[in-house]
Parts: sequence; C-alpha cells; structure tokens
Amino acid sequence: NFLLTRFGTYYAAYLGATKDNNIPNNCWGKSEEIGEITTSPWSFFIQGNESHPLYAGIETDTDAGSGNPIVYTCDTGYMITNSTAQWHIGSDWGGYADLPTWRAGTGATDLGYGGDGAVVVWEFPAADGHGGILCIGSGCYDWYAHGVDISADRYHDNVKLLTSNAFNYLSE
Repeated sequence: NFLLTRFGTYYAAYLGATKDNNIPNNCWGKSEEIGEITTSPWSFFIQGNESHPLYAGIETDTDAGSGNPIVYTCDTGYMITNSTAQWHIGSDWGGYADLPTWRAGTGATDLGYGGDGAVVVWEFPAADGHGGILCIGSGCYDWYAHGVDISADRYHDNVKLLTSNAFNYLSE
C-alpha cells in the first residue's frame, strides 16, 4: 500500500497501477523559497465522498456557490508552493472527456475535486494481489510554509489528519 502526494502521484503509473499507464495530465508548482502567499483559505471539494475514511474527523465546510462540501487545508497568509499533479477532466485536452472516461481509462476512483472539476484526490483499490494506492495531488495539500509562522492557521491540521487517515485506511 502507498500514499502518494503531489508529484509523487506519478509513481502510480510507474508501479503499473494505472490501466492506461498515464500520469496526471495537469501539473505545475513552485519551490519552497518562491511560493505564493494565499489571499484566502484554500480548499478542495469532496462531494459524494464525505463518508470515505480519508475524510473522517476532517473539518469541512459548504461552498457558498455550489453547496458542495469542501475541505480547507490552509488559511489566508500561508506560503504555498501550489505543487499540483491532478487530472484535468474535459474534452478540450487531456484525453478524459468526463469522469466515467477517466475512471475507465485509469482504473482509479475519484475522491476529491478542484474548483474546475479536476480530480485532485483518487485511489487505485487493492486488486490482484497488489496493495491499494491513495493519491493526493492537490496543490493545497502542503506541509511547509517557508518563512511564515503558521501556528495560528485554522485549517492546517486538516493536512495532518488527512495524512493520518490515509495511513490508517491503507493499513486496514
């Protein structure tokens, strides 16, 4: 079993877990020293997956625009690299016109989404004698705010709990 995060999510393909052998098709990011300061809290959507063990005990909210549940991972003023390795969903590029096409192509299950519908959290279930792989490719999953005191960050504990929940889930 593996927990792969950010650019580490590429390893799922290298390990042979993806049916189509592709890596996330929408990737970017900065280094710790030249990250950006968030001007508002950062989050991702979890609609339809609220009961997944990854989200147990996580502080969630409801997005005012869509009404969908969201997980915040950092507050205003966090220095973030926004290192992202996610799956763009849409016919305009990337090879995955919609979520069913992405699921069939990759063999993965989507668990979290960006504001544009990108898949930012997903898993490859254990199968055929191989362990499961849980991937968090969201740019807002970030551990280290270079040069910024985050002791008062309201949401950063969600990153710790997501990680702990992932390890617990994968060890079951």
